[in-house]
Amino acid sequence: MRRAISLIHILAVASLMVAVFPGNVEATKEHDPYKKPEVTGKIIKVRDLLLNGSYKKAVAECRRAQEIYPDLLVWNFSAMLAPQARMLELHDWSLEKDYLSGWNKLTELAERVRCKRRFYAYDHLCLGGGLGIYGLHHARAGNFRRAFSLGVGALRELGKAKQADPECQDLYMGYGIYHYYRGVLSHRFKWLPFFADDKRRGLEELERARKGLFGEPLVDLAKIYLYKDEGKWAKGIELTRKLRRSYPSSKLLVQHEGYFLFRLGKFNAAIREFDNVLASDPKNGPVHLYRGAALFRLKRLKLAEKECRACINLSSTPFYKSYAYYFLGKIAIDRGDDALAEKYWKEALRIYPGNKKAKIALLMLQRKRVLEKR
Repeated sequence: MRRAISLIHILAVASLMVAVFPGNVEATKEHDPYKKPEVTGKIIKVRDLLLNGSYKKAVAECRRAQEIYPDLLVWNFSAMLAPQARMLELHDWSLEKDYLSGWNKLTELAERVRCKRRFYAYDHLCLGGGLGIYGLHHARAGNFRRAFSLGVGALRELGKAKQADPECQDLYMGYGIYHYYRGVLSHRFKWLPFFADDKRRGLEELERARKGLFGEPLVDLAKIYLYKDEGKWAKGIELTRKLRRSYPSSKLLVQHEGYFLFRLGKFNAAIREFDNVLASDPKNGPVHLYRGAALFRLKRLKLAEKECRACINLSSTPFYKSYAYYFLGKIAIDRGDDALAEKYWKEALRIYPGNKKAKIALLMLQRKRVLEKR
């Protein structure tokens, strides 16, 4: 099962290549509209709607707030997140036009606002977040060079936010992710010893971000991705369940819980979570694949085959179709049909040449045939 590409990965790569050099930004804490209780309340409402998967309601709330506070970037930023988050749930590109329209609106508003006033810290955080999410969009499409460039821009906006308001606690979520992954990579690449303590530093910064105006649940979501990337399945499922109590309608969190259960070998429980997703998203091809993988582990081959074929018929991305064919090959092997398995694995590699599992399976099958001829 594929680890999702996220903003976290973009920041991780960028962190090795760029220092955050903020430009000349004057502090603008005085009369910061983002800190007005009525504005903060509206932002928290939008945040919670997004985290709960209520995307249409979140966008509607953004449009209403924008009529009252038209020069704050947060409304366009949040509205832009809605189609992107939905596409992450569906693992497809079905709302790309809506997302790109939202991104254009955010950048256009940012340019207009720059002509009228200096940015507040949260303006920088919104623009930086927008750059990072746009980088995520390019990373999902395989354009990692462009994703890296946008990640660099996101980090620079983070630095500008800190200079605009050194007391802003929410920005430490970005710094926490940045330092945590720099620490992870320093352990993987021993020629980076000077970053060795950054994992600890990053976790401390994430906890600091909980003191921000909006950070508490976002920190939990970030840590879910950290646990997923580092294979800390038990910690991941514990935090996912905590967040689901606050956001019970989030399909993204349901998928995460199913993933963690799968990795812990609790296949029946994982299937129940995938069923919860499919009850409202029956055409979600990748979730059919996840369900099929769990059924395969339980040796329920007929049902597993049905789910893999559903993924092939429904999924619009080569990656998931390729792995559906990979599991069809595994099912064929269990049924003693090596020739059919070979056919499926070749098809998996034709669709997506980067499928390492299919490559290894095909090599092992070919080696087996050579040994049998001796």
